[in-house]
Amino acid sequence: MLLSSSSSLTTTAIGTLLVGGLAYAALGWWKLRQSRSEFMRNNGCLPPRSVYPNLEPFIALDMILSVLSAARRKALLGWFHDQYKTYGPTFVVSTVPSFAVHTTEAENLKAAFSQNFDDWSASGGRRSFKHLMGRATFMLDGAEWSHSRSILRPMFAKDRVADLELLEAHFQKLLKLIPEAGATVDIGEIFHRYAFDVSSEFLFGESLGSLGDQTDTKAQLAHDIELTIQDAADRFRWSLLYRWLKRPGVDQAIRNVRSTTNKYAQAALDRASEDRAHTGEAEKEAARYSFLDEMARQTQDLDKMRDEATSLMFAGKDTTAGLLGSMWYLLARHPEAWQKLLAEVDQLEGAPPSYAWVKSAKYLRYCEHEAMRLYPVTPILPPRVANKDTVLPLGGGKDGKSPLFIPKGSALVVNIHSANRRKDVFGSDVEEFRPERWAELRPGWAYAPFGGGPRICVGQQFAITEVYYLTVRLMQHFRRIECRDWTPFTENMAGVILSPDGGVKVGLYPV
Repeated sequence: MLLSSSSSLTTTAIGTLLVGGLAYAALGWWKLRQSRSEFMRNNGCLPPRSVYPNLEPFIALDMILSVLSAARRKALLGWFHDQYKTYGPTFVVSTVPSFAVHTTEAENLKAAFSQNFDDWSASGGRRSFKHLMGRATFMLDGAEWSHSRSILRPMFAKDRVADLELLEAHFQKLLKLIPEAGATVDIGEIFHRYAFDVSSEFLFGESLGSLGDQTDTKAQLAHDIELTIQDAADRFRWSLLYRWLKRPGVDQAIRNVRSTTNKYAQAALDRASEDRAHTGEAEKEAARYSFLDEMARQTQDLDKMRDEATSLMFAGKDTTAGLLGSMWYLLARHPEAWQKLLAEVDQLEGAPPSYAWVKSAKYLRYCEHEAMRLYPVTPILPPRVANKDTVLPLGGGKDGKSPLFIPKGSALVVNIHSANRRKDVFGSDVEEFRPERWAELRPGWAYAPFGGGPRICVGQQFAITEVYYLTVRLMQHFRRIECRDWTPFTENMAGVILSPDGGVKVGLYPV
């Protein structure tokens, strides 16, 4: 009898706790709903103009499968562009408990990346890179990001970016790989090797030798880096499906990349220690600058050095090669632009350009801007995640012109590829390669290929200088170009950087 009474009391107690817990949760939900309603009224927010009609409400699995299918067909950017045509420049993908906002609106980009910078986390949308980049600046937020960025910034100061001897040395190696008599060559593939060698020497103090004799160890590292870049993109695109679709050999490739970068970082720390012990050697070492040598003078954190170097290797290598490939893909198909650019290059009378000259060359800049507009190297920026309830200025209301409420935890995806094709910004001929449009065009935040605000790409000027310098030096040597593959542009996004699929097949002639 006592046992039965005790059991009854226990059941009653559990029931009371459950009811109390549900009531507490309901009260919390009601308070949150009320506070958010007030927040929305105060900021003039209206419901989203467009909501993507995903059938599965938790992770939008049907949309993920559509994205994977488009990526497999090498039509991912076109698929997204069609969604913007259907649902407008800002649309919402609803999931539980938050949602994702996809946008091409300059004002939304400006708000999240600059005006309301502290409302958004970058690291939340970059988890797919965590296993590679650890505590690199690219992965951080808040005070830790600010401190890390302050360490990096001096390493990309003008005197570092303007060091053209490094670019010239690798140009001479590249030149030996291009047939002089106009035989067909995939110059896009050579650009990748060039960018690999420049970035590795800048970071590690020695090139990985892609343009010349390459040891088996360095060749393996180059292969492993390519595989890990592709894997990082897979992790982001495939989401929860990644574990079943993972590429073979990728785990070993990741270990190899991190181990090798660690060795370079340790060597830089050892040199810095020797410099401090022998003050006369400091000047000697300073003469052969590398990113890791410079970083070792500011920190002795081996893991931090490895993570930063790995991050910059991925960013620098493919960004530069992708832009060079797209720019030369377009120049080979537009002889009138080639001739105008050649006339500008001829102002140098064959002399290698200075840093000041490449920065002031107008038509060269127009061609680069137009190539980057049509085929941005990062066509979809890594998502930002709201770290508090916040607002975007556009996307709400029936016309999409009212503020849009963004609950904490929601993601913002900025599509640069589609933003660069807005006719209201760039004109009715947005699909055409017309560098001259940049003579008058001042798009502001409507053109942000490297992002913007405090987190704008720290290596942007280094990459652009590399592209300008190599383009000029090649045109000084080769006076004529012929396109050898007129296949329409097909995206190659095996990693996260856009480049022409199938390479850039051309014939180049000295006269």
